[in-house]
Amino acid sequence: ATESSATKRIGGDFAIKRIALSVCGEVPGLDETALREAAERARRECPAANALTGVEIDLEVTLA
Repeated sequence: ATESSATKRIGGDFAIKRIALSVCGEVPGLDETALREAAERARRECPAANALTGVEIDLEVTLA
Protein backbone atom coordinates (compact mmCIF):
# COMPACT_ATOMS: atom_id res chain seq x y z
CA ALA A 1 0.00 0.00 0.00
CA THR A 2 1.14 3.52 -0.68
CA GLU A 3 -0.09 6.89 0.50
CA SER A 4 0.38 10.44 -0.63
CA SER A 5 -1.18 13.59 0.72
CA ALA A 6 -1.64 17.18 -0.36
CA THR A 7 -1.30 20.03 2.08
CA LYS A 8 -2.61 23.54 1.72
CA ARG A 9 -1.64 26.64 3.62
CA ILE A 10 -4.61 28.12 5.45
CA GLY A 11 -3.71 31.39 7.10
CA GLY A 12 -0.32 30.75 8.68
CA ASP A 13 -0.87 27.00 9.16
CA PHE A 14 -0.77 23.98 6.89
CA ALA A 15 -3.68 21.56 6.61
CA ILE A 16 -4.09 18.16 4.96
CA LYS A 17 -6.76 18.53 2.28
CA ARG A 18 -6.48 15.27 0.34
CA ILE A 19 -5.07 11.77 0.86
CA ALA A 20 -4.56 9.23 -1.93
CA LEU A 21 -4.32 5.58 -0.89
CA SER A 22 -3.21 2.89 -3.30
CA VAL A 23 -3.67 -0.75 -2.28
CA CYS A 24 -2.38 -3.66 -4.34
CA GLY A 25 -2.78 -7.11 -2.91
CA GLU A 26 -3.39 -10.78 -3.43
CA VAL A 27 -5.73 -12.37 -0.93
CA PRO A 28 -6.68 -16.05 -1.33
CA GLY A 29 -10.42 -16.34 -1.94
CA LEU A 30 -10.97 -12.67 -2.85
CA ASP A 31 -11.49 -11.37 -6.35
CA GLU A 32 -10.91 -7.71 -7.23
CA THR A 33 -14.50 -6.73 -6.34
CA ALA A 34 -14.29 -8.35 -2.89
CA LEU A 35 -10.86 -6.79 -2.28
CA ARG A 36 -12.23 -3.36 -3.24
CA GLU A 37 -15.23 -3.81 -0.92
CA ALA A 38 -12.94 -4.80 1.98
CA ALA A 39 -10.71 -1.76 1.36
CA GLU A 40 -13.73 0.58 1.15
CA ARG A 41 -15.12 -0.84 4.41
CA ALA A 42 -11.73 -0.40 6.10
CA ARG A 43 -11.59 3.22 4.90
CA ARG A 44 -15.11 3.95 6.23
CA GLU A 45 -14.44 2.33 9.60
CA CYS A 46 -10.84 3.53 10.14
CA PRO A 47 -10.60 5.65 13.31
CA ALA A 48 -7.77 7.75 11.84
CA ALA A 49 -9.70 8.43 8.64
CA ASN A 50 -12.80 9.34 10.65
CA ALA A 51 -10.74 11.76 12.74
CA LEU A 52 -9.69 13.59 9.56
CA THR A 53 -13.07 15.15 8.85
CA GLY A 54 -13.06 17.42 5.83
CA VAL A 55 -10.16 15.54 4.21
CA GLU A 56 -10.89 13.95 0.84
CA ILE A 57 -9.61 10.35 0.76
CA ASP A 58 -9.18 8.74 -2.67
CA LEU A 59 -8.78 4.97 -2.77
CA GLU A 60 -7.33 2.87 -5.60
CA VAL A 61 -7.51 -0.92 -5.25
CA THR A 62 -5.98 -3.51 -7.61
CA LEU A 63 -5.09 -7.20 -7.50
CA ALA A 64 -1.42 -8.12 -7.55
